[in-house]
Amino acid sequence: MKKTIKLLLTLVVLVIGITLFGCRGNGNNSSKELVVATNCEFPPFEYTDKNGKSIGIDMELASEIAKILGYDLKIKDMSFDAVIGALEAKQANVAMAGLTISEKRKESVDFCDPYFDAFQVVIGLKSSKAMEIDNYDDLIKELEGKKIGFQNGTTAQYFVEGDEGWEFPGINGAVSKGFTSGAAAIMALRNGQIDYVIIDKVPALQFVEKNKEEISVNIDVHLTEEQYAFAVQKDDKELCEKINAALKTLKENGKFTEIVNKYYSD
Repeated sequence: MKKTIKLLLTLVVLVIGITLFGCRGNGNNSSKELVVATNCEFPPFEYTDKNGKSIGIDMELASEIAKILGYDLKIKDMSFDAVIGALEAKQANVAMAGLTISEKRKESVDFCDPYFDAFQVVIGLKSSKAMEIDNYDDLIKELEGKKIGFQNGTTAQYFVEGDEGWEFPGINGAVSKGFTSGAAAIMALRNGQIDYVIIDKVPALQFVEKNKEEISVNIDVHLTEEQYAFAVQKDDKELCEKINAALKTLKENGKFTEIVNKYYSD
């Protein structure tokens, strides 16, 4: 009798264990969890407030999308050049980091529908010659041979250094200087370590606003024309379609515009 009871108890424990394991899935990306890879160094899209909370356009969109899908939201803050790799390693199931759609990145991830138009611009000291130039060709000539800073892994890096996958020829003679964040690049500019910074227009305007006595931005000349989109793991069509549907809902009910206007107005 004791043996029978012991056997029954063992079977019950095994059944409970199997059930719990099945509910938990693979431990990283359960079907009810939106795990977001981002880099909180890119205001106004993602940054941290004084309490260390991740905020910004992308972060609020992530929260709203998770609510619509009925998913738990988990934010993973990392260096920008690690965001794509996090998807490839299945450490996250979506990347929301002001990511530009590119053919090169499409080799590693799939993009959802674009949600924001972006442009690369030049930031310099207020006295810099580049701040007075109003056409693309002359601006490129001014950048040739100069020390140019950018955030590592961004479009700006590929634009300065040249990249066949992005179809950028590079800037002749430019000395490229990579930084972990746009803010670090701006600090180097202010300290005289570099001549210019190339970065996306919207964060550029915010960085300049905070340091307007020293630096300026040339908004008359766009070096690139890009579109941001959220990215998912390669061939994860199901999640991509769900995110696209959620974004559509947020645009139709006005929440998308409300979030963008909260952090940025053109």
